[in-house]
Amino acid sequence: MFQECGIPGVFLLPVKSHDIINNFDWSRYAGVYADYNIGENAFHNICPNHYNAMNMTLHHLHVLGYRRPGLVLNQHGEERLFHRWGDAYWVFKNGYDYNNPEVPTLVAPEIERVGFSAWFEKHNPDVVLCNDARVMDWMRECGAKIAITHGYFCMNTTQNPGVECAGVDQQPRLLGARGIEQVIGQIYRNENGISAHPSTTHIPALLVEGPTVRVV
Repeated sequence: MFQECGIPGVFLLPVKSHDIINNFDWSRYAGVYADYNIGENAFHNICPNHYNAMNMTLHHLHVLGYRRPGLVLNQHGEERLFHRWGDAYWVFKNGYDYNNPEVPTLVAPEIERVGFSAWFEKHNPDVVLCNDARVMDWMRECGAKIAITHGYFCMNTTQNPGVECAGVDQQPRLLGARGIEQVIGQIYRNENGISAHPSTTHIPALLVEGPTVRVV
């Protein structure tokens, strides 16, 4: 189909099944993948710098006075990122001498109300880090007053359009623009097919102020 339409290169968005990519002959096409893991076909790839974003977030929340951050992760998403969220969270927390017992990370195949509420009530994190803004409703059901007694910080504000909250902007527009630039560069250099030495480009995240955490 690409050849018939005269398409010389592609910018590939994340896919659930790598078979879609692995079972295709890419020898005639330039390509960049917008994710980490791509299976057997290791394209050059571009993605947000998740590890640095988590580290930046935790430093910011520490300055705001939070000492019991609780991280909530989707299991599939964390595996797809090769545990970069969780690793950065663990390294940061072990670098500080917290007076309170550690809040364990909640990792689940799906983030759902019952499991989250049980975790929240048992461990009482003073700020929750999670991609899913629905957890704010569940926090309130448990008695939390967002930004007063507890905070919420969204690790991907793009996933929650229209929700006013503090969080991380992973800059998807910039990621897309840089990815397209890389594809065009490959086309001009006649670089087709799978690279023998694939490289990863990281796009930095930006902190977004919002009403769901306290102010200094």
